[in-house]
Amino acid sequence: MIYCRKLIYVFSKVLSKFSLLILLGLFFSIQTHSDYNPEIKLSSGLSIIGLYDELTDTESFLGVPFAEPPVNELRWSPPIMPNHSDKVRKVQSYGPSCMQGPHIYNWYRTVAQNFGSEPDVIKNPKTSEDCLYLNIWRPAGLNESEKLPTIVYIHGGSNKGGWSFEPNYVGDNFAKHGVILISIAYRLGVFGYFSHPQLKSANFGLLDQIHALNWIHKNAHNLGIDKKNITIMGESVGASAAGFMVASPHSSQLFSKIIFQSGGFSFSEIPHKSEHDPLGIKFEEYLIDEVSENPIDKLRELDSNEILKAAEVVFSNHRFTPVIDDQSLFRDTSLNDFIMQLGGKNLIIGSNENEWLMYVDENQLLDTWLETQVEKESLSSLKFLIDKEKSDLETIDSLMSAKIFACPSLLLAKTAKTSGSTVWFYYFTRKRVNAVAASMGAYHGAELPYVFDKHDDWLLTVKKDRNLTRDLQKYWTNFAKFGDPNDDTLEHWQSFEVPERTVFYLGDNYKTESHPSEKFCQYL
Repeated sequence: MIYCRKLIYVFSKVLSKFSLLILLGLFFSIQTHSDYNPEIKLSSGLSIIGLYDELTDTESFLGVPFAEPPVNELRWSPPIMPNHSDKVRKVQSYGPSCMQGPHIYNWYRTVAQNFGSEPDVIKNPKTSEDCLYLNIWRPAGLNESEKLPTIVYIHGGSNKGGWSFEPNYVGDNFAKHGVILISIAYRLGVFGYFSHPQLKSANFGLLDQIHALNWIHKNAHNLGIDKKNITIMGESVGASAAGFMVASPHSSQLFSKIIFQSGGFSFSEIPHKSEHDPLGIKFEEYLIDEVSENPIDKLRELDSNEILKAAEVVFSNHRFTPVIDDQSLFRDTSLNDFIMQLGGKNLIIGSNENEWLMYVDENQLLDTWLETQVEKESLSSLKFLIDKEKSDLETIDSLMSAKIFACPSLLLAKTAKTSGSTVWFYYFTRKRVNAVAASMGAYHGAELPYVFDKHDDWLLTVKKDRNLTRDLQKYWTNFAKFGDPNDDTLEHWQSFEVPERTVFYLGDNYKTESHPSEKFCQYL
């Protein structure tokens, strides 16, 4: 008996040591795994070294240059492929954001304050004219034969602000679901959309976006991308950019599907470059005292901060937008031509319930607004449709949200549907639960934390928000993978049909109904 006890004791000691060795081995293997830095060799020969995230089992490559810095003689020039002098580059932190004023910083701070947070919770990113970088998130451990569906994300910001790595745009949760997500930068404001008689093009921001797509195609094999299954996704002016990419013959064949979030893309309003050239001359005269045969060369010599400061004066009331320049966008492109170039690509299109609420002056009177925004012959019909129980503030929000976002999106959906595309149309209505959130409504950009599964700390997030996040991630990644957002685990999202024109409500409950803005569209 004693012998048996000793044997058991000795065995237990050996087993304990053996177990300890196993645990130590596991520990060190985990430590080694967490220190693992993924590496990709690009088509140019440059090897980029990224980061591995154990929590999501994903890899990220941050601040990857996709063009030469657009500085000096390359300012206001089409982007060109980067010329790498080094053979290996660590891409483990974001590149600088593109030159911009305080537009988006102030927007974020306003939203944060409206939700009860301190404004300094939002930090300004570093900015530079050298800003043409992209960020890649993908599942870890891809082998060379694997080719995955990919989403290319274009940020919003009115073409004058924003950056590719805003807190809500981090793409690791897409990668966790088997989709590569790439967020891209593009030149903004006067650096990205500048018309002048001496310049052939004016759409440098759009050209940056197209160039990024070309770079992605060139490196698709190295990155594990299925070139035939690329979705471009944009929000606000980023969604409009997706529309311009369809319109441009240089890019319409570089992707297979599109997600338009709160875009309000309206092809009929695109101006010609010649209409904006006089403002370019005014900008030249503001900065250059003496007459010059080559004013663009003189402007290219100026410091970028001087350019930005002058632009805030000269372009203070200017809307930066792509123009028809007969280089990237062409004069003879009509809505029908646009739809033909769409070529039956599947679409997700949608907008939010209260897109304009945070921009409405609370003292604005409805009657005054109607007089300035609506044609006289439409006034009586529109007034008949207005909900008399709503406040002036709520009604102006409803009408502006319809005019700028919902109605152009409905027109795009109807036209695309009749041309052979399958369209899924959403209407985002979710409002956070606290009183402050209720006053914000389903504001412009409110869907983004749900789509990316990136809720800011200052946004109160409860179970209903987490469930909606889970479902939106599935709808979006299913669409990227298969061209259809549905699967057996989700509430069925019925595709948009003509003439029914029903849309899918994404909010506290899911339902399929007509769009509440549609009755206004013919009068706005």
